[in-house]
Amino acid sequence: MKKFILGILVGVSITAAGSAYADDIVSIVGQKIDGSFPIKISGKQLDTPAAVIQGTSYLPVRVIGEALNMDVTFNADLGIELKEKGAVKVPENTPQPTVTPTKSSNDIQMEIDDLNRKINISKASLSYAEKDLKEFPTDENQKTIDALKKQISSYEAEITALQNK
Repeated sequence: MKKFILGILVGVSITAAGSAYADDIVSIVGQKIDGSFPIKISGKQLDTPAAVIQGTSYLPVRVIGEALNMDVTFNADLGIELKEKGAVKVPENTPQPTVTPTKSSNDIQMEIDDLNRKINISKASLSYAEKDLKEFPTDENQKTIDALKKQISSYEAEITALQNK
């Protein structure tokens, strides 16, 4: 499952990076390689390094895909696709069943701890905002305070919901 998620992340990052910079990149052919660095997946170093050209890292998609036990295909019109080996392609308009994963008590506790950290940060911000409101009573400062209080209440409600699971 970790490999699948990592594969999706690699695919999304490559797709997002490619579309975000598609207008800027005419061609990297002939560009100077500024450096290269090794790639490790789950502690295993791959044979092909990543390259850095003009401050952008370029990863060998096929090597990464194969290291993650994924099929890598290329279509000039559609681009690069990573998918699990042996996966059957599902038509896009077929509704997918939704599976709600169950969370372990450790996962729930981690979420609660994270929410408590967010509450503490929001309370610290609220304290500063209240001091600012005393010195500079503006509608904007009051809106900030109201938003922070609402956010803290939301976090507390999430904690309560998690504790009731």
